[in-house]
Amino acid sequence: MWEFLSLIVTLITMPLFIKADDWCWLSCLIYIGLCMVFTPIVGIIIYLLISRR
Repeated sequence: MWEFLSLIVTLITMPLFIKADDWCWLSCLIYIGLCMVFTPIVGIIIYLLISRR
């Protein structure tokens, strides 16, 4: 049940944290992977740290 809720939260928050110019399959898979391996909150923080240029 937790994994399903985590996936729903991930899919809802994905457009908020992935920039429009970085919107591709790789960015989406990295974001979903990080949010599923960790909790969505930790996955978002890690994604924002690694996506900085």
